[in-house]
Amino acid sequence: MRLTRIDVAGLPGLTEPFSLEPATGINVVIGPNASGKSSLVRAVRSLLWPDSVADAQRLRLTVEMLVADGPCSARRGLAGDVAWEREGRPLAAPSLPGGDLQGRYELGLFDLTAPGDDDERFAAEIRRQMSGGFDLDLDAGSLYYRHGGTSTRKQRALSDAESELDTVGRALRHLAAREQGLADLNSRLEASTEAVRRITVLKAALAAISTRTNLTEREAALAALPPGLAAFRAEDSDELRSLVRRAHQEQVEIAAAGTRRKAALADLAQLPQAADGAMSPAAVDPLLDAWSIAERDRDAARVACAGAAAQVTLLADRLAGCELPAGTPSRSDVKQLARLFVDAESARARRAAAELLLLELPGNGERGEDGDDAVRAALAELERWLAAPVPSRLLPGAVAVVSLAVALAALTPPAHPLAAAAALVLALGGGIRFVLAVIAVRGSNASARAAAQALRTAGFGTTPADRTAATTFRDDQRRRLAVRDAATSWKSRLDATRRQAAQDEDAAGDEAAQLLARAGMGRHTDGTTVLHDAPLAVALHEARAAAAGRDAELAHCDDRLEAAAKAARAALAAAGAQSPTPATAAAGAALLRDWRDRLAARADAQQRADREQEAIAQSERRRDEALAQLQALRSRLGLAADGTQDDHLAALAGRHAEWQQAVRRRDEAAACLAAAVATADGELVALPANELDGRLARARIEAAREPELRQEIADLSADLRQAREGSRYAEALARRDRLRDELAEDRETARRAALATAILADLREQSAATRPQVLAAAAAHLERFTRGAHRLELVHGGGERPAFAAFDTRSNERVSLADLSDGTRAQLLLAVRLAFIESLEDGEPLPLFLDEALGTTDDERFDAIAGALGELAARGRQLFYLTSQPRDAVAWRAALDARGLPAPTTLDLMAARGRGAAATPAQLPPPPVPFSDRVPALRPWLDAKAQHVAWLLPADRTQQDRLVAAHARLVGAALAASGDLESAGVLTEAAAAELHRRALMLQLFCEGRRVGRGRAVTPEDIDASGAVTPTMRGRVLECLAEAEGDPRAFDRCLDRVGLQQKKKAQLRDYLLEQGIMPDREPLDEAAIVHRMLAELGRRATAAAAASPDVNEVRDCVARWWRAAEVSAPAPGPAD
Repeated sequence: MRLTRIDVAGLPGLTEPFSLEPATGINVVIGPNASGKSSLVRAVRSLLWPDSVADAQRLRLTVEMLVADGPCSARRGLAGDVAWEREGRPLAAPSLPGGDLQGRYELGLFDLTAPGDDDERFAAEIRRQMSGGFDLDLDAGSLYYRHGGTSTRKQRALSDAESELDTVGRALRHLAAREQGLADLNSRLEASTEAVRRITVLKAALAAISTRTNLTEREAALAALPPGLAAFRAEDSDELRSLVRRAHQEQVEIAAAGTRRKAALADLAQLPQAADGAMSPAAVDPLLDAWSIAERDRDAARVACAGAAAQVTLLADRLAGCELPAGTPSRSDVKQLARLFVDAESARARRAAAELLLLELPGNGERGEDGDDAVRAALAELERWLAAPVPSRLLPGAVAVVSLAVALAALTPPAHPLAAAAALVLALGGGIRFVLAVIAVRGSNASARAAAQALRTAGFGTTPADRTAATTFRDDQRRRLAVRDAATSWKSRLDATRRQAAQDEDAAGDEAAQLLARAGMGRHTDGTTVLHDAPLAVALHEARAAAAGRDAELAHCDDRLEAAAKAARAALAAAGAQSPTPATAAAGAALLRDWRDRLAARADAQQRADREQEAIAQSERRRDEALAQLQALRSRLGLAADGTQDDHLAALAGRHAEWQQAVRRRDEAAACLAAAVATADGELVALPANELDGRLARARIEAAREPELRQEIADLSADLRQAREGSRYAEALARRDRLRDELAEDRETARRAALATAILADLREQSAATRPQVLAAAAAHLERFTRGAHRLELVHGGGERPAFAAFDTRSNERVSLADLSDGTRAQLLLAVRLAFIESLEDGEPLPLFLDEALGTTDDERFDAIAGALGELAARGRQLFYLTSQPRDAVAWRAALDARGLPAPTTLDLMAARGRGAAATPAQLPPPPVPFSDRVPALRPWLDAKAQHVAWLLPADRTQQDRLVAAHARLVGAALAASGDLESAGVLTEAAAAELHRRALMLQLFCEGRRVGRGRAVTPEDIDASGAVTPTMRGRVLECLAEAEGDPRAFDRCLDRVGLQQKKKAQLRDYLLEQGIMPDREPLDEAAIVHRMLAELGRRATAAAAASPDVNEVRDCVARWWRAAEVSAPAPGPAD
């Protein structure tokens, strides 16, 4: 049976319908938790075994399937019933294994995990799988176990329970008699409780009387102390001494500050002052700077004068004995002549350009200016026609008709006078509006005729028929007029430019001719025939002019120096300088510094005097504050203001503690009295104390009986409550009933144990009869799963518990089940389970469901189980693997590809439900290489000898393990030692030949793969090229990051960073020389296959060997190509 389509209409928790189309073989169903995977399996199970799922009415789906006799479908409707159909006709449900064996078709991780590491437990698990998951090794006694002799003990316990029940009944009857005196006990208890309350009240009244007496005594003691202590505080003595000391210290500070102020004023008087109106030092600084600058300028001018004079002397000596030049041109004449030539050429070029543009401009057309004016006038008339309102003839006509009808109706007798008048008014109004509308129509027609006449006058043969055509015609003519106006304006500007350029050319020629004549250069434009010694004469003339200028500049510098020195000396004299007038600017700066020092000294003396004056004022304020506080303290304590009674303060301080204690005791007594009065009875407080003592004694005698009465009542109440709740009697009764039930259950257990022993014996006999068939099928499955490496054998089958072992065909010896690898043991359990369910099926294999059975297993066990299930699927059984991990789909594909089995089909449950894909493309990468993690990735940028041997022999894992164990892990090592490996028996002759043939194919593949690919560009490559300067390195590295190291993308990006063409060519040449940048496009998979077949064919022809196998080459290239796509060379040079 194979499911071809599943249409789900509704499942618990899934409201939206969806469909799945499983394929033959293995289907990997991907979906997150709570996405409906388990619900889907439960729904399919409810169709195959309708009675196996509870609450099946909530499962609504249709499953199409292919069985041995053709396609059919099963549907579960709203009522929960299951209907089988074929081509629309009802069909009987196929014969399936019983519902109690449905769990055999659902596998989990623990179903394929051995229970322990010893043979006995593993053999027990194999026997359980052979019997359909039922443990027939159980002992009936362990299921219904009971101790011997328990019935007699329970019989004695039952007698004891019946005796205890009778005793409890007698105790309850005695308790009912005691309950009759409970009311008397409660009344006696209330009297005792009232006596306890009276004791509290009497004690409070006696306490209030005692407290009142104590308060009177303490108030008398407080009155005996001196009255002045009430105002005294503990800190008054220290405060008095502190205030006296502060006043004295401030007075001393006032005297000292006055002395210091007088000293500062004396220093201030000794320092001379500047004259009134004198400048400040800051204002004199610029004068001194001007004086210093003038001195430097004067010195520089002197040096320039000496140099100019020397130049004149030198040039005069060089001209001595030479003839006078024909002309006397100057440098300015030569420069002006060159400028005139340039201006003339520029004017000539502008004139030629203007003439060329004038020739290219179109003419004004056939109309001319008069025609354009007529067109504008016609357009104005057309605009007036379009601007006029469009009159409507229908509305005035309708109004006139209605008004006339109303008037006729009103005039028809009998009619009211007001109605007749209204009708006449309406008729008159309608007639007026009709007349106005007629006038408007005539005016519009007149405007249209005027516009048509104007257009014919302007030379237009046809006129617009309606307003829409008139609007289009107007806009078209406006555009044509705008184009002609622009052309006319541009022509006028070009004409003016041409005339101006001709005038500029003539002016430049005239001025150049005059300059040539004035300089004596004749009509020669270059001046070479007349300027024999003119350059030297010009230089001498300029040197003399420069010497004269330097002399004038020196005189000007002397004047400025004298003026600056005069101003600075005047400012220093006004400042009160005592030294003689300075001769230089440096001497003036020294006088200015002395002036600054005197000003700073005066300012310091003035500041000291001001500070001392402020200190005197603050000290006087603090002294006055201290005296005021001292006066207030003496007044509060009643002492003399002059301080003559300050010694009395010590006496008050000595008795202050006594006064504080007396006050505290008085306050405590008052508080106690207030509290006692608040809690005591006022009437009792007024009674004598001896009477209250007598009442208190009588109340204490009566209250002493309260605890005894309360305890007696509590005991009786507890007994009554316990009796009412029935705890003892109920417990005794329950114990008796429980013992009776246990005796009955013991009898039932013994009966069931005997029945279970008989049933297990019968099942063991039936299982022993079918065990050879299941064992043979399991052995066949195991041998196929392990590719003949292991075979299951029955060690001994006598009795009810047969033992098993595995036979290793590679070592030809029997292996204990506990010594097998985890993967092989999982394959063995799977083989036994499949053998059992095949024994139940009538030639119709049912689908298997694996719910994340391999999600947490290790890689080796996953690969083994997946390979075994792939072998099973290849033989026609459909499998569903449910998982929430997208990576499991990749692992399935890898395990099946390694064995050459069909790839699994991935069903995305979330995508089928329209909720988005459960696995993204990043989570489902291209199929990985079909090897475990211990095999390194294929690296085609390296030589074939550096690859792992597993890439040559992917299907023969045994041969791979032998080569790795012989330290021939890489292809190069295996080829070099192939002869020795043959001698050692690691390689057969055929295996060695296949190894050499596959190595050659891998070498050709790596060479073809490297064509046109280069490698990633790194910053080290850019630095090594020497073509990028430090300034441009940052921008080039940004370009490299944008291209992600790809050489072609990096080369295209270089055009945008502004790198010089020479540097760019240098960098590209370096990358090509180093093989980093490819010089051709890479080969695709088909091109590599063609190239390899051609090379292998040439070598086979040369060696007279057989031609290469095309299918083998294509399969190898496909496998290597996929592996190369998921691997990438590391950045940097290929290692």
